[in-house]
Amino acid sequence: MFVIKARRQRIEQIDLLRASAIFAILLVNIFAFALPELAYVNPVYIASTTAGDIWCWVFLNIFVQGKFLAIFSLLFGASFEFLSKQGLYWNQIRLFVLAIIGLLHGIGLWDGDILLPYALTGLLAIKFIHFNNTRQLYYKSIVIYLSGLIIFGSFSYFTDVSSFWYPAENDFTNEINIILVVIEDA
Repeated sequence: MFVIKARRQRIEQIDLLRASAIFAILLVNIFAFALPELAYVNPVYIASTTAGDIWCWVFLNIFVQGKFLAIFSLLFGASFEFLSKQGLYWNQIRLFVLAIIGLLHGIGLWDGDILLPYALTGLLAIKFIHFNNTRQLYYKSIVIYLSGLIIFGSFSYFTDVSSFWYPAENDFTNEINIILVVIEDA
């Protein structure tokens, strides 16, 4: 005899918020898809950049990218609560599959993929969800936060930002040549 499970109720407001966040993230990432890679982090990647181009870049990075990445991250975290009823093993498998998809997507399609970092963060976070000792959870959270600051600080300290923000002319030329080779091979 077959048992038919009731279909899980979707929360339409969360689905709408998630779709809006994904659309806004796509809007910001259009720079990475349509322009050379330098344009994603540097609005003045060429000398002919107009003030409108710079203001558009600033607006999207300040008011769109950060806000909607935060919303998307909060929704990712909320999904742990919604899916906790499925069990630890089910959620680990789900995150492992997400990591595989993110790895394949990051290697094969676009190096800016976020699925792998989300999956790895989720696998780490899943260890803390059922943690009952509040004091140890607090201390471990501080250690993870400080570890991130140390890593970020070391990258900032050992990176020459002057050459990063103002690339040499040959950097731009090399990137264009790579794009042209890819187009010719297609």
